[in-house]
Parts: sequence; C-alpha cells; structure tokens
Amino acid sequence: MPVPIHYRRNPWLLPEWSDDERLVVNDPRAERTFTVDSFLLRLLNRLSVPAPARDLDHGGRSPDEFDALLQRLVDAGLLRAQATAGEGDGDDPLKDWSDGEIAMLARGAYAGRPDGPVETVPPQPLVHPESRGTVKLPVDCRRASRPLAEVLSDRRSVRTYGPEPLTLAELGTFLHRAARVRAYTGPAEWQMTTRPSPAGGGLHSLELYLIARDVEGLEAGSYHYDPVAHVLERLTDWTGRLAAMQRELVCEPMRMTDPPQVSFYIASHHARTRKYYGPMALRLIHQNTGCLLQTLYLTAADLGLAPCATGLLEPEPGAEFLPEPKSAFVHTGNFALGR
Repeated sequence: MPVPIHYRRNPWLLPEWSDDERLVVNDPRAERTFTVDSFLLRLLNRLSVPAPARDLDHGGRSPDEFDALLQRLVDAGLLRAQATAGEGDGDDPLKDWSDGEIAMLARGAYAGRPDGPVETVPPQPLVHPESRGTVKLPVDCRRASRPLAEVLSDRRSVRTYGPEPLTLAELGTFLHRAARVRAYTGPAEWQMTTRPSPAGGGLHSLELYLIARDVEGLEAGSYHYDPVAHVLERLTDWTGRLAAMQRELVCEPMRMTDPPQVSFYIASHHARTRKYYGPMALRLIHQNTGCLLQTLYLTAADLGLAPCATGLLEPEPGAEFLPEPKSAFVHTGNFALGR
C-alpha cells in the first residue's frame, strides 16, 4: 500500500495585514506575498505539523479537487510535500524556533531599499529640547591605550562594584573612545556618520542614555550623550523610578544587589535605519547593538573599568527620560559601568 504524501506549512511564512486591510502571508525568502481567505488560513494553521490530505478539511471539495489545490499550494511555495510525517524533521533548522524568531530571521533576507523621503531621516545628533543644560565631558589624553591583545585578554563581565565613584574624566574618556561621532560621510540628507562602533550604512540609530548614580563632578540623574559635541544633556533628576529601572534592567539580571556607578539604556531611534533598510531594519539594529556593546566592553577593559551588559528589554519603551513619542524608539540593551 503506498505511503500517503504528508503536507506541512512552509515555516518561513509570515501573516500580515495588507494596505487594503486583507490578511496576507508573506514568504520573505522568495519575496512573494499571497492573499488568503479564511479556509486557506485554517489549512495553513492546521499544517504546522505534517498531515495527509485525508486528515484535512476539504472545504466541500472533492478528493481530486482538494489534491489539485494542495499541489497548487506546493507549487506556490505555501506548502511542502514529504513522504512521511517525520521526514526531514531532524534536519529542519527551524523546528525549535518560535514564530517570532523565524520572523526575525526571515526579515534578514531583505536587501536595503530606501523607504520614503530622505528628508524625514532623523538628524544626528538627536535633539533634546527639554534638556536642562549640558555637561562638558573632559578627555584624559594622557591615558594611553594598551596593546589590543592585552585588552582582548582582559575583556570580561564584572558583576561586583567597588564603593568609589567614577570620575567625570573617566566617563568622558570612555565615551570619547567608544561612542563619539568622528565624521559625517555620504549624502548629507542621509545623516551617515562614522564612529568607533560600526552600523549598517553608517546610519547609527543607537542613542546612549545614562542613569548616573555616582560620578564625581556629575549630579545624579539621567542624561543623553550627544556624540557630536561630546557632551551630556541633563534630562531628569535622580528619582526612585530611575533607581528602580537600574535595579530591574541591570542589577536583577546580573543577580547583584549593589548597583553600578553608571548604567546605559541603549535605545534605537529606529527611523534612521528603517528609512533605508525597511523590513530588515530590526534585525540590523540588534546586530548594531552587539557591535556597540563589544566596543563598550573593550574600551572599559582598556581603561581598567568594570563593565557588564544585560539583555532584559522593555517591549514598549517607557523610560521617563525618552522624548515623545516613545514609540519612535526601540530599547535594545543595557550596559553597566563601574569601578
């Protein structure tokens, strides 16, 4: 008796709402989009696990008509056909991934495509009109860097901090080496810059916000780093909410009780990247965050400071120091810096 063919849904399919308010499924690897009706949506949902045609709802079609429909769906790439239910499962690289993780992987298949008028790209640096003033950051030019091999060898995450404050010169030197804008490059309207850390297309969307608890010469509170002028913009005074945010995003993930002298809240002003990279922007933003975190780590190691990154994120950024609209930002990481 012949083994019945089993059908399963293409795991790369992403459901979306179209501009005309219809439900579509998108295959980003094939760059194809399909409008689906309620019957097809139920069928795709049922085929998250392989099944033969005889076990499926035919939707009032005859067996021959339903077989022809399944073959059309296979030809279109919406379904996959296999000889048995478990065929290929062990080799399926996506079998343990959630739909959200698959969506992130799939979005990386898109190439950069300019989206919308370039004039709407947010400028660098990000302007904070509500700032209470700026703090000039000193740079200790006498502090020589060590050989790269030594810095790489010493790079580590530190989860305990000494009681002494950081100095403003240490903080200023750290930011100057790790995060400043060195130059503008490319067409002016695209706001491309070069910095110590790379970013896709030079479209640096990551903004550094500081929760400064104990820095000599700096009032406790929240600040925004202006990487062009190399200054801190003072945003809010020290509050219980800032202490709670530092505890929840940094201390608890690090399983420590004593907070660091400074923690960084890294947020992407995502329109800068989305305007060029479109659907793959979020994945690229997270890759850029990884590059930035490693640069912060190596700079801290070079200066003999204590660093640690944490990955606990706010799904909807609610930090009091973020400007409105907060939906213009994506929280991408945290970084502790201390002694």
